[in-house]
Parts: sequence; C-alpha cells; structure tokens
Amino acid sequence: MLKSGKFLFLLGIVFLCASCDKDPVDATDGIDSYLSGLYESKEGTDLLLHLTYNGEDITDSKVYFKSKDYQVATMTFDNVIPLESHTVIENISLTQDPDDDYSYSFEGSYTTKSSGIVDYSGYVKGKELLYGGFDLFLNLRSR
Repeated sequence: MLKSGKFLFLLGIVFLCASCDKDPVDATDGIDSYLSGLYESKEGTDLLLHLTYNGEDITDSKVYFKSKDYQVATMTFDNVIPLESHTVIENISLTQDPDDDYSYSFEGSYTTKSSGIVDYSGYVKGKELLYGGFDLFLNLRSR
C-alpha cells in the first residue's frame, strides 16, 4: 500500500509539472483571418484572384494574402512585377466596407527592388454564403 501511495504522489507531481506552461500563449497566435490564403486566377477555387497589371489581365497567377487582425495585410507573389521573381508587400492597411462585413479594400505604393514604383489597389470580397470563399481583386500599375 505504501508503494502505491508513493507512486500516486509521484505521478501527481509529474502531471502537475507537465501541465505548467511558462509562457502564456495568445489565443490568436498562429491563427489567420478568414481572408488569408492562396488566391489563384483559375475558376473553381474558393479563393479566386482577379489580377491586372497596367490594365492587362494577368492569368495563371497566384497571390498569397495574409491578415491576422483584418486591419493590416501582407501580399506575396512571384513573377508578377517585372524584374522581380519574388515580391512581398507588407503593412497594407485594410478598410472594411461599412455595408458589407465580408469586404475589405486597400491601396498603396510599393518600391520595387530596381527602385521603380508600383501603385496597387484592390479589395477582398466574400462570395455568397451559399458558395463560400472570397475574391481578391488586385490592380497594379507602374509609374
């Protein structure tokens, strides 16, 4: 009986120590907003991309759009801006449409690696709830 009591005491100490977490974790750590994801310019995807560059439609492209707080976003894409194989635009301010809880607009300027300037504007809009998913409309224009 004494051995089983010591065993239970030791087991309790082990569980107590194992369940302690030294660093508090924010409940939203690692969780992206429902806007986040890989948007592609092919029909049938839940996250559909509509991309233009200097007024021309760009097909077969992908943009990774990420936001955790619905206020600031980051866009990442490859081979869209001339002379750049990989582009990351950070700190994009999002503005929620007052008439649509699932629509956010944005605009700004990006300085390319070759010191050119590209203006961007667009919006992310939720599709009908029956179908789900989102559309990302992105317009890029070189100055």
